Amino acid sequence: MGPQAIFIAFRGRMLGRAIVHKRLFLRTLQLYLEPEPGVELGLEVWCEPDWQVVGRDGVIAGSGTIDFDTEAEDPDVLHRMVSRVTDVLKGCIVEDAAVDAQTFELEIQLSGGLAVRTFVSDPTEPDQWLIRDPSADIWLSGTPAGLQVETSAERDDRRG
Repeated sequence: MGPQAIFIAFRGRMLGRAIVHKRLFLRTLQLYLEPEPGVELGLEVWCEPDWQVVGRDGVIAGSGTIDFDTEAEDPDVLHRMVSRVTDVLKGCIVEDAAVDAQTFELEIQLSGGLAVRTFVSDPTEPDQWLIRDPSADIWLSGTPAGLQVETSAERDDRRG
């Protein structure tokens, strides 16, 4: 199966699933979806490095807000603030997911009028987003050049 077909299959599996856990690791927003019946682990969506959470009134949070100022009295204060704000995603249901045909940016529409979007700020960045199926060891990534499918071993080899 090619990358586009895998995205369509993943999209079908994402629709109607709730976000059961959210993690903010450095500038990566990781969303963990509830598993389908009969499957132990749900899909994971990693938005990196540039993403935003959008509500009805505009941007709620984004990776651009996160700054790691090692000189600051509390260098992690902005990271913690963005992490708290993105907690609103927990429990949201995936209503739609789409990839832009030109930029390969990902947009996930959620219940409650929320959306998670990735965007290209650096066309040389290797990944904009990833959808991972831990049960099948499939990583689907969106890059400025297109969609790419890898296993964990292939991904590790590429990243050196």
